[in-house]
Amino acid sequence: MARRTLAVLGSSVGWIAAATRDPTARDVWLDVWARHIREADLTAAELAAGLARLHDAPANTPIGWQQFYQCCRPPDVMAADLEARKRNLPALPDAAAVQRRIDAARRAFSDPRLSKYLPRVSPHVE
Repeated sequence: MARRTLAVLGSSVGWIAAATRDPTARDVWLDVWARHIREADLTAAELAAGLARLHDAPANTPIGWQQFYQCCRPPDVMAADLEARKRNLPALPDAAAVQRRIDAARRAFSDPRLSKYLPRVSPHVE
């Protein structure tokens, strides 16, 4: 879905076309937008509606994820979606899952390739 979105936006929005000419930049754009689409749980019909509504927007309107999302789901639909999500909150992780996440974060931060980018903080500094 992100590839189809890029194909349409790249042909109509100049800065997106310019920013995604480089294959690496295009892959990053696709990855970020694919995550946004997945997290927002947009359907193919909502994406098509959003792309259709973008053509009605003024030509000088900057198009980013938030503007595109508002075209896919108008405010009244977003309010109903928010209410539905409030009613169906995911369960909190159990203690074992929390501990696995903590251990994974500790392993990542102890990696010498990453530690050179982390600020040095003394344990006695508040």
